[in-house]
Amino acid sequence: MKKAIAMHENDNLVTVLDDVLKNDEVTVFSKSNTVVETIKAKQDIQFGHKLMRVDVEKDSDIIKYNTVVGRSFKAIKRGEHAHVHNFGSARDSMAKFTNREGRKG
Repeated sequence: MKKAIAMHENDNLVTVLDDVLKNDEVTVFSKSNTVVETIKAKQDIQFGHKLMRVDVEKDSDIIKYNTVVGRSFKAIKRGEHAHVHNFGSARDSMAKFTNREGRKG
């Protein structure tokens, strides 16, 4: 069984706790170790990377720890890998989201 953890019930992504292959069923646990849901992976995802719980549109908030941690550059579907190729970090103090090439999203 492949596993992931949801840090908060309002998060729209989860952190995978195993290397995941496309089409693997990923069991999502809460911080209290309760099974929350199962998500079918649409791509290979490495341990520690993020998996989308829900579909989000371009320019949507990415939420982890019940906090906005980024903004999507494009639509991201449930089960897809969420990483620097499709969302930018909210760490920028000016709240301008940039990808790794420095382009504004």
